[in-house]
Amino acid sequence: MELGKKVIYQGEEYIIFYTYENGYCEIKEINDSNIINVLLVPESKIQPAC
Repeated sequence: MELGKKVIYQGEEYIIFYTYENGYCEIKEINDSNIINVLLVPESKIQPAC
């Protein structure tokens, strides 16, 4: 997955923040607040946003 690409995880839209060689990605929630939520998830659990 490309850094900065929009993806869907559990019905919510995120941006790829970092990718690991072991198949995991850090994804950052898209929101208007100053709070940044970063999740570590397997790449198999995320889908590209259209």
